[in-house]
Amino acid sequence: GADSPKEPVVAVGIDRSGLYDKHIRLNHMSHNNFTRDPNNREENLRANQKLEDLKTLQDFIISCKPAVIVVGANCTHALELYKDVEDILQQMRASYESVAPVVWGSTVVPNLCALTPEYEREFPRLPLLHRTAIGLARMMQDSLPQLAILFNRGHAITGIPMHPLQSIVPKSVLSKRLERVLVEYINSVGVDINKAIR
Repeated sequence: GADSPKEPVVAVGIDRSGLYDKHIRLNHMSHNNFTRDPNNREENLRANQKLEDLKTLQDFIISCKPAVIVVGANCTHALELYKDVEDILQQMRASYESVAPVVWGSTVVPNLCALTPEYEREFPRLPLLHRTAIGLARMMQDSLPQLAILFNRGHAITGIPMHPLQSIVPKSVLSKRLERVLVEYINSVGVDINKAIR
């Protein structure tokens, strides 16, 4: 996703284990799909650049073979991106038997995860937007480990807006209470040892 129309769109692929596989950066996805004035060279150039980005995105989807495509619901620009992805998938349905659905995903937790020391250590060379996209994909795949990452010294978990008055509760107290809930959920669903030790 992109936070503003001027920011590039990043698409990432993760494997079944949640490990980062590959990414693409699309710099022209924010341009309109049409030109208002056929004689305007700049508008035509932007429209052609967007068409190239759409083709790149389609090729990326084909190469990744995702089970689901998540669009970060972080700004109004995301609505146009969602529609563009839907259009790509609709075209692909004519040629491919199975095409992944596209869904919305909140970027609140992925944004917080991207800022954690864990993500910075795991992806030292990737920019924040890329780490956020990875967090978004991982949240869709298995949200519990992503939430667990936020229980750190900085009490990142308290950055999730849960109640209008939560700011009056000390972060350490709120974090402790939320940690109890996390432990209860982990006890009820169990832990994937392979993920826990990596």
